[in-house]
Amino acid sequence: NWVTPYVMHPSNAQTLLVGKSGLYRTIDGGTNWTTLGAIAGSGNVCAIAYAPSNPNIIYVARTNTIHVSTNGGTSFTNITTGLPNLNITYIAVSNTDPNKVYVTYSGYTAASKVYMSTNGGTSWTNYSTGLPNLPVNCIVYENNSSDGVYVGTDVGVYYRNSGLGSWTSFSNNLPNVIVDELEIQ
Repeated sequence: NWVTPYVMHPSNAQTLLVGKSGLYRTIDGGTNWTTLGAIAGSGNVCAIAYAPSNPNIIYVARTNTIHVSTNGGTSFTNITTGLPNLNITYIAVSNTDPNKVYVTYSGYTAASKVYMSTNGGTSWTNYSTGLPNLPVNCIVYENNSSDGVYVGTDVGVYYRNSGLGSWTSFSNNLPNVIVDELEIQ
């Protein structure tokens, strides 16, 4: 990948996960690395997310498949069933519920931009209503909210929470540009 995906452990800054042809972890700030469990699928790892409320739960995506580990990365289970066969761009997880996970997609397949699971990927709900038919490049979960999530698209930022039936533009006074990274400070 042009930009290697990596995430820091939610409570230990010395522990990082890095995605390449597999998933790698350091627990000493990058001095030593170990390979985590096998992740099926083709292509390099393109997205990684820890569950902030339970760091033993790790979500990892390859090009068009997503997997979950519930044992800190020792083994992974494919949870792709029910998702479109499209390119995954990002993963976000609720800060209070490790089973509430969101996955975003690139490309121009209408109504296939964001999917959500409330049961750790056992089943998925299409969460794309209101988004334009453009790539969704990233997603961020707003901690301590009503499941507020923001997505970055090729034409700006959109917002949705559990009380809204569809996405709404969140781009007032922002330029009409590609957004491929979002952070909440």
